[in-house]
Amino acid sequence: MPELEPGIIARIAKTSRECRWDVILLATRPSTAGELVQLQSQHWLEAHGFQCLRVYVAQRSRGKIADALGQDAFVDDRPENCLDIAVESKAKAILVWNGNVKDIPAGAKRLGV
Repeated sequence: MPELEPGIIARIAKTSRECRWDVILLATRPSTAGELVQLQSQHWLEAHGFQCLRVYVAQRSRGKIADALGQDAFVDDRPENCLDIAVESKAKAILVWNGNVKDIPAGAKRLGV
C-alpha cells in the first residue's frame, strides 16, 4: 500500500526525532493472512522510513486507548476516529482530510477536529 503523500512517513519520523516526540501508532485493522497485523504495520512503516515505532493493535475505542496512554495529539485520516479521540480523551485530534472541506462531518467541525 502506498503512502497517501509520498515521503510523509520519513518526514514525520525525522521531525519526531528532532522534536523528541514519542510516537505511537494505534491500528484497528482486522487480522489478515500471514504475519500479525502489528508486525505487518511495523514492517510497512520501516519500509517507508519510520524505525522503532510502537504499534498497538486493538478493536476497541481509540479514544480510551489514547487517554490511557496519555497522548497529547492524535492524527488520523478518518473523521470517526478523530471524533472518538475528541470525545474519549484529552488528546488534540488532528484530521488529515484530502477531500472537500464541505464534506467533513459536522460533528468533527463542532468538536474542533
